[in-house]
Amino acid sequence: MTTQEVSKPKPTAVVYMPEREFLLPYFRRELEDMNIVTDLTAATEASPEISVMVSSTDIYTPKTGILLTESTETDSNSEWAAREREFSEYCHKKCLPVTIVRCPEVIGTGMRGLAMRMARGIARGTLMHIRGNESDISLIHAVDVAHYAVNKRLTGHTVNLTDGAETSIDELIDALAARMNDKHVLTIKSARIAKALYGRSYYGQLTQSVTYSNELAAKLLGDDFAPNKVTEYLRTHVYDESSL
Repeated sequence: MTTQEVSKPKPTAVVYMPEREFLLPYFRRELEDMNIVTDLTAATEASPEISVMVSSTDIYTPKTGILLTESTETDSNSEWAAREREFSEYCHKKCLPVTIVRCPEVIGTGMRGLAMRMARGIARGTLMHIRGNESDISLIHAVDVAHYAVNKRLTGHTVNLTDGAETSIDELIDALAARMNDKHVLTIKSARIAKALYGRSYYGQLTQSVTYSNELAAKLLGDDFAPNKVTEYLRTHVYDESSL
């Protein structure tokens, strides 16, 4: 008589990533031997071995500034603060360490937010360089979010996760355009015209510098930390059937 070996269920990883669900394929590749649960309500009955939250640097109160750190004031009434509290409460109930990575704009397949709006504008020919714009932005690629968020050296910490570069808006526009078969991008010569074209809010996002320090993550990860510079990745990565 032959007995069939009963396969053990996969261990569970809770990866809470509100508004960043497009990261799921990246985490699945990183945690291929685990069952990933992204909804905290669904995870109530689970006994996870890993828990991590992908939060946002939008939690910080300043909307302009250079190399803002984890000690920067946060908006306790914000949606992101509420989400971090919810995740922390879940972890405490499960006796798990609270691990949170706060990400700026995440670049990758299915991306959302400002970067997606910019990409769509480039594709339509409506997003242009603004002459004299010297604003910088922080970025992180989706492959690095998934790779580093589950690194054991970050367990129990709340850190900013960026590619370590202060990328100009112009450089990001050019890199996104290069990814779109080197689409040509024009330049608006007047800030007044740009404001009228994009509106106050979007114009502000394109022209006000805000960057975040990843010094704490780099210190914790040590030699393991070597994220891709997003704009170089966009220009040089060879996309094939294994790419996301």
